[in-house]
Amino acid sequence: MTTLLRVTCPTASDIPPAYQLRAWATDDRHVVLRLPNDSLVGPSHTKETVVARLAAALPDCRVSDGGGDNLHELVTVARRPG
Repeated sequence: MTTLLRVTCPTASDIPPAYQLRAWATDDRHVVLRLPNDSLVGPSHTKETVVARLAAALPDCRVSDGGGDNLHELVTVARRPG
Protein backbone atom coordinates (compact mmCIF):
# COMPACT_ATOMS: atom_id res chain seq x y z
CA MET A 1 0.00 0.00 0.00
CA THR A 2 1.27 3.48 -0.88
CA THR A 3 1.59 6.00 1.93
CA LEU A 4 1.46 9.76 1.61
CA LEU A 5 4.01 12.21 2.93
CA ARG A 6 2.19 15.53 3.28
CA VAL A 7 4.38 18.62 3.14
CA THR A 8 2.89 22.04 3.87
CA CYS A 9 4.56 24.87 1.95
CA PRO A 10 3.56 28.40 3.00
CA THR A 11 4.51 29.69 -0.47
CA ALA A 12 5.66 28.22 -3.79
CA SER A 13 9.17 29.42 -2.92
CA ASP A 14 9.10 27.11 0.11
CA ILE A 15 8.71 23.94 -1.95
CA PRO A 16 11.63 21.66 -1.05
CA PRO A 17 14.37 21.25 -3.67
CA ALA A 18 14.09 18.55 -6.32
CA TYR A 19 16.74 16.32 -4.72
CA GLN A 20 14.73 16.25 -1.48
CA LEU A 21 11.44 15.48 -3.22
CA ARG A 22 13.19 12.72 -5.20
CA ALA A 23 14.50 11.19 -1.96
CA TRP A 24 11.08 11.37 -0.28
CA ALA A 25 9.15 9.90 -3.24
CA THR A 26 9.67 6.14 -3.24
CA ASP A 27 7.88 3.15 -4.71
CA ASP A 28 5.86 2.99 -1.49
CA ARG A 29 5.41 6.69 -0.74
CA HIS A 30 4.05 9.68 -2.66
CA VAL A 31 4.73 13.27 -1.66
CA VAL A 32 1.77 15.64 -1.49
CA LEU A 33 2.67 19.32 -1.42
CA ARG A 34 0.02 21.48 0.23
CA LEU A 35 0.02 25.18 -0.73
CA PRO A 36 -2.40 27.88 0.41
CA ASN A 37 -4.51 29.13 -2.51
CA ASP A 38 -3.41 32.71 -1.92
CA SER A 39 0.26 31.72 -2.31
CA LEU A 40 -0.28 30.73 -5.95
CA VAL A 41 -0.61 34.14 -7.55
CA GLY A 42 1.21 35.73 -10.43
CA PRO A 43 2.35 34.16 -13.70
CA SER A 44 5.36 32.35 -12.21
CA HIS A 45 3.50 30.88 -9.25
CA THR A 46 0.34 29.33 -10.67
CA LYS A 47 -0.37 25.71 -9.88
CA GLU A 48 0.27 24.80 -13.51
CA THR A 49 3.70 26.45 -13.52
CA VAL A 50 4.62 24.75 -10.24
CA VAL A 51 3.65 21.36 -11.68
CA ALA A 52 5.55 22.04 -14.93
CA ARG A 53 8.67 23.27 -13.11
CA LEU A 54 8.76 20.26 -10.80
CA ALA A 55 8.06 17.83 -13.65
CA ALA A 56 11.04 19.24 -15.57
CA ALA A 57 13.27 19.00 -12.49
CA LEU A 58 12.10 15.46 -11.64
CA PRO A 59 12.07 13.41 -14.86
CA ASP A 60 12.07 10.16 -12.86
CA CYS A 61 8.86 11.19 -11.05
CA ARG A 62 5.26 11.88 -12.02
CA VAL A 63 4.20 15.35 -10.90
CA SER A 64 0.49 16.08 -11.07
CA ASP A 65 -2.30 18.34 -9.92
CA GLY A 66 -3.52 16.69 -6.73
CA GLY A 67 -6.71 18.70 -6.45
CA GLY A 68 -7.40 20.83 -3.42
CA ASP A 69 -10.12 22.51 -1.43
CA ASN A 70 -11.30 26.05 -0.66
CA LEU A 71 -8.09 26.88 1.21
CA HIS A 72 -5.31 24.76 -0.29
CA GLU A 73 -4.00 23.41 -3.57
CA LEU A 74 -2.26 20.03 -3.73
CA VAL A 75 0.57 18.88 -5.99
CA THR A 76 1.51 15.19 -5.97
CA VAL A 77 4.99 13.81 -6.64
CA ALA A 78 5.25 10.04 -7.25
CA ARG A 79 8.18 7.91 -8.36
CA ARG A 80 7.74 6.48 -11.86
CA PRO A 81 7.60 2.68 -11.84
CA GLY A 82 10.59 1.04 -13.31
